[in-house]
Amino acid sequence: MADSIDEMLAEEFDRITVLDAALDLQFQLKPTGALKAVLEQARDDARLAVNGLVKCKPEDADRIRDLQWEVKRFDKLCQYIFNILESGKAMSADLTEEQIAETEKLLMGDEAQPKDA
Repeated sequence: MADSIDEMLAEEFDRITVLDAALDLQFQLKPTGALKAVLEQARDDARLAVNGLVKCKPEDADRIRDLQWEVKRFDKLCQYIFNILESGKAMSADLTEEQIAETEKLLMGDEAQPKDA
């Protein structure tokens, strides 16, 4: 638990940063299907956890830790996906158009659209 106002503000800033990172990720990724469902569920769990922290009694340390973990889990999930996307961008910069098309076909199957279409 925070000992000073500065620590409390830092903790609140961290929580806001988590939710902000999630929004950034969703705008960049524009997820669909199963990934969208997973991100929405994780985001909803994190939102409920943040709301639960407001109502939680200070002496209920176990509950506070559980709620903090819910928020942190969402943050870690978003960071993990963001890192994958950034790695993919770096790797794709080294690929030819043909290699990119082959990779997209492998990942997307019949949903992959040719660049000419």
